[in-house]
Amino acid sequence: MQKVVRELEKIGFIKKPITISFGGRGNPKKMLQLSQKGAKFIGIDIDSVQLGGKGSAEHKFLQNIGAERLKGMGKNSFVEYCLNGKSADIVVLSNDGKYHAYEIELDSTNPHIIENVKRDLELFASCTVITRNKQAESEIKTKVYREVPFDHFPRVHFKLLKEFLKEN
Repeated sequence: MQKVVRELEKIGFIKKPITISFGGRGNPKKMLQLSQKGAKFIGIDIDSVQLGGKGSAEHKFLQNIGAERLKGMGKNSFVEYCLNGKSADIVVLSNDGKYHAYEIELDSTNPHIIENVKRDLELFASCTVITRNKQAESEIKTKVYREVPFDHFPRVHFKLLKEFLKEN
């Protein structure tokens, strides 16, 4: 399989594979992206297979995988849903008409984490921060508990990426 992937990349039918670590033990997963040339070869419009979202290719994959898993559970989920000019990585509209935000934070050193959480709490009923591993979760929790008003704590949740993708 690796030989086939290398050959497809060499002839320009796919972009460089994206390696995604879900935070658990074992090998990370490789995801393939079709190139413009590959889409043309199989007769489809590249725009029809481009992933929505913002950030790195890994981040976009995780946004879309998460949103699709939530949809599979019957939830009304959106990638980068915009409300009042601001958006979250994934937003779910619940049956009671409330919006719930999910922020995928792959790096605990991202300077925008607290800004994202605060923004989400202004716009949405709750915010779930999804991290790759326990260490990142702990570091982000510390930042949130230090900088987010105490009365907002019940609306902030934390989940590991592998748990989020497994249960959804």
